[in-house]
Amino acid sequence: MPGGRDELSAGRVATAADLQEIDVRLSQLEQVLVRRRNDAQVWKGVAVGAILALAIAARVGSQGGAAIAAEERKVRAPFVVVDERGKTLLRVRKGESGGVLEVLRSNGNVQATLACGDDGGEFTVSGRTGTPVGELSSVNGGSLWLRYPNGQQAVRFGNHPTGAAMAMHDIHRTKVLAMGTSGIDNMTYLKVFNREGQEAVSLEETPVGGSIACFTETLQRDQPTHPVVRVEATPTGGKLTLFDRAGKSRTVSP
Repeated sequence: MPGGRDELSAGRVATAADLQEIDVRLSQLEQVLVRRRNDAQVWKGVAVGAILALAIAARVGSQGGAAIAAEERKVRAPFVVVDERGKTLLRVRKGESGGVLEVLRSNGNVQATLACGDDGGEFTVSGRTGTPVGELSSVNGGSLWLRYPNGQQAVRFGNHPTGAAMAMHDIHRTKVLAMGTSGIDNMTYLKVFNREGQEAVSLEETPVGGSIACFTETLQRDQPTHPVVRVEATPTGGKLTLFDRAGKSRTVSP
């Protein structure tokens, strides 16, 4: 076997110099391994950082692209939204004054409608059968309609050009109660109607006080009634007026 300074022959005893040289070489080898381990950790850190940077960039890019796509996305009406069974849940179409949005029940009946009307927005809710039972609109500044299950008008709250008013009807569409304010006459009123829809009792607030009147009942619905008694306030005190069926009056006042 060849010999030399870097090798120990078989059977030769290592000298102190040999041991020192071996120790030096082991130290050098250890330093090399440490440097390579440090380099590996550095490169590992660089690789991890690069991967994170790419992931963040991809995330930001996807979000930015989605935002741009959302801004540019347009859906042309009419269209419908369906459930997993293909039943229509939402329907969008064009109405006479603008857009119309309808929400449908699983049986196909329209339960709520949001639409553009001639005077602004309109919102309608319906019963299980699809008959409208409530309506909110911007007519004359705002109005609310409540209906019976058969669709007949029950109560209406609304504005008119000179004030606000409320009217109540029975299920046969006969007016039974009305109240409101009038800016022209500067008064507030409450009127009760009989079963024929004719005025029976009237309470009014006037600039000088208040008044209450009771009316006769006529046999025909379209025939006007006239008061039989009226109590009212005047600048000088109370006033009582009695009427006969011919409409002639008799006044009693202090």
